[in-house]
Amino acid sequence: MKSFPSEPHNIPIPIPIPIPIPIPIPIPIQITISDIIPLDGEASSAASIRLKVTLRNTSDKSVSFLRWSTPFDQRAAPMGIFKFKSVSTGKLAPCLDLKLGRKIPREGVFADDDIVSIEARGEESKTVEIKAPEVVLTRGEKYVVHAEGFWMHVFVGEREEARKTDANVLRADFESDGVEVEV
Repeated sequence: MKSFPSEPHNIPIPIPIPIPIPIPIPIPIQITISDIIPLDGEASSAASIRLKVTLRNTSDKSVSFLRWSTPFDQRAAPMGIFKFKSVSTGKLAPCLDLKLGRKIPREGVFADDDIVSIEARGEESKTVEIKAPEVVLTRGEKYVVHAEGFWMHVFVGEREEARKTDANVLRADFESDGVEVEV
């Protein structure tokens, strides 16, 4: 049996390089649904309601956000931002669940009416009408409604900076507390 002389080997030992893991910064916007009012309509038709959505800025600085796919989107109801879960069956009310493909502006700046700003510790409210065929609610049924989605573009600071598509923005899921309503 042959033996080989033992020679030192220069094998580099990999040293782990710490990779910074970004700590998610919470979005400083609280969503509240209130003042739910059933709307009169034909007894044979699907129920319609009106609800108030309030966004409260919990930050000491102003906050601006892109309204797309939020409770303040003009198409929030047909997009399924508002979820209505039947208290008796546990099933969600039928919704169009519209998917919209929106393009980022070539100029690199969002339109002024696409950005909503809320002053430090302030709030903004909007009334939303929920009706068929966007969301089909059954008359006499009790539902728990909540808002659910994704903040795509939230900026803490000056509004003009928030309009820029390349601004250093926050992104995160959102979900409001549920509120019971009988239609």
